[in-house]
Amino acid sequence: MKKWLIGLTVIILLLVVCSYVFIPERINISEEVLVNCTPGGAMRILIDENKWKKWWPGNNSTDPENNNHSSFKYDRYTYHIDEKLYRAVNVTARNENRNFKSKIFIIPLATDSITIQWQSEFLTSTNPFKRIQEYRQAAELKNDMDDILKNLQSFLNKKENIYEFNITNTTLTDTILVATKILIEDYPSTKNIYNLIGDLKKYIQIGGAKEKNYPILNITKTDSGYKTMVAIAIDKELQENKKIFLTRMRRSKNKILTTEVRGGEATVRRAFDEIENYMNDHNLSAPVIPFEYLVTDRRKEKDTTRWVTRIYYPIR
Repeated sequence: MKKWLIGLTVIILLLVVCSYVFIPERINISEEVLVNCTPGGAMRILIDENKWKKWWPGNNSTDPENNNHSSFKYDRYTYHIDEKLYRAVNVTARNENRNFKSKIFIIPLATDSITIQWQSEFLTSTNPFKRIQEYRQAAELKNDMDDILKNLQSFLNKKENIYEFNITNTTLTDTILVATKILIEDYPSTKNIYNLIGDLKKYIQIGGAKEKNYPILNITKTDSGYKTMVAIAIDKELQENKKIFLTRMRRSKNKILTTEVRGGEATVRRAFDEIENYMNDHNLSAPVIPFEYLVTDRRKEKDTTRWVTRIYYPIR
């Protein structure tokens, strides 16, 4: 019996000694991934809890302990955003025993390349048994952080996940256009727009030219109202009049950002906003106004969810 007690005492003493020798007083956890993405694009995803729901590998819900903000569950831990900083967010990871404070950093490497680093640091207990438990929890947390970051990496490597729409570069082939415009107080209706398009179509027919593509639309809000311009590409130049004028577009290779949208005006506006985010992220500017091709005849199709619109945004 004495030998058994002595042996148990030795084992406990060894565990206590090992907990202080091999487990440091301060534990640092760090994981990182390399991502082909702009810093701005990654940051918009990182600070938006609604976007987290799209890439998070586990479950999500509202958290009553965090003022009903979104919480994200993975394995044994629940995560939530504490604070949004410049190119970083503070995140708390919580299990049944304690909270672990952490920070996710975005480190720019190039225009389209970043490192995302996730770090956590905490003091271990002076209680040797608790210290061993915390070390085990830290190992679990490190594995989870690695899994979560890899999921985020996969999500951010796809451009359409960052900008919602598939934005590509193209070259404009329509260079000669006839156009007309009006300034009205209220946002133009479908009838307003197609009355202008109808005027252009009659003018093209009378002039003996041929239409080369779908009607083009640009609506710009000004202090005086909404400046609405429509245009149609044609195969030859025509004489101008008081209402209708000629305009030319430069054919610059891959100097147009474009995406195709299915939906009504709100969806089109969102697509314009995402292209502008893309331009800001890549330090691009617009030499002339953007425009949209009205692929669907909106007079005939009343269901706005079925409208197809191609957006073209000139860049330099």
